[in-house]
Amino acid sequence: MTIFSRRDESARAVDGEYHAFRERARKTAFSEEEFDPIDQERYDLDDAGIDGRDNPDTYEASGQLGDWEGDSLRKDPDR
Repeated sequence: MTIFSRRDESARAVDGEYHAFRERARKTAFSEEEFDPIDQERYDLDDAGIDGRDNPDTYEASGQLGDWEGDSLRKDPDR
């Protein structure tokens, strides 16, 4: 299936490779600046939503700083 880009006046065709590249970019990168300027334009990476949230290497911290076993050792040196 071929889809035509609405952003481009020439209505260039975008295919499965276009969508696969954008999805791969969301899962492997943290920003569009990691890509070559030609790929940024070719795959419209400025609106691909590349922000690191879909990257499995991204993580969210939980708990509070100091909320670990070593913290209690500092409070009670005789322990």
